Amino acid sequence: MLLQPLVENAIYHGIKNKEGPGTITITGNRRDNRIEFQVKDDGIGMDQSKVETLLTSTSGKQSRNSVGIANVHQRIQLYFGAEFGLSYTSVPGSGTNVKLVIPAVHPDEWRSLEGDVS
Repeated sequence: MLLQPLVENAIYHGIKNKEGPGTITITGNRRDNRIEFQVKDDGIGMDQSKVETLLTSTSGKQSRNSVGIANVHQRIQLYFGAEFGLSYTSVPGSGTNVKLVIPAVHPDEWRSLEGDVS
């Protein structure tokens, strides 16, 4: 449920508007006590001003999809803290990379976390 909107955005905003075929690469790694996923596309990319609006749901310039991305980011931070969530890098004409970072939590620990979050 966390990766789906990232992949959907890569297709809809990055690859769909690109001339020719496009590629989306999804990777995941554990680094110490964190899990890092990356969704990279070689689509049309976006400028820095657009990147800066993606993770805040208060911008009047946002589309419905970027509000969804902001919600994913805020939900991760609500559950796990401000050091977790999404980060974007993008180059117009070259593609976009989004990194999703969450803590590596054992399933038994997650069950106890679920009960603590209201």
